Amino acid sequence: MRVHQTTPYAEEKILYGMPFFLIANEKIGIAAYKAHVSFQISKDLTPAVLETAKKLGYASGQKRININFDQKVPVELVGAILAIVINQ
Repeated sequence: MRVHQTTPYAEEKILYGMPFFLIANEKIGIAAYKAHVSFQISKDLTPAVLETAKKLGYASGQKRININFDQKVPVELVGAILAIVINQ
């Protein structure tokens, strides 16, 4: 899934030395680390999204999910996270 497919009006920015998309002043960020990629937003993830991430085996936090390099990108979960930002 590409962010621009879901939100073609998203503006690309580099903030804090990392790539972000801006949608109505909300940030969607992607950062690569030694063992995973973090997909984060500036709003809190919903309890349903956090529970789904946990059930699927993805580490998560208040505003992010971590995708280990040996895991597939959870396309539906990423879509649900984008919906949090889009459906403010």
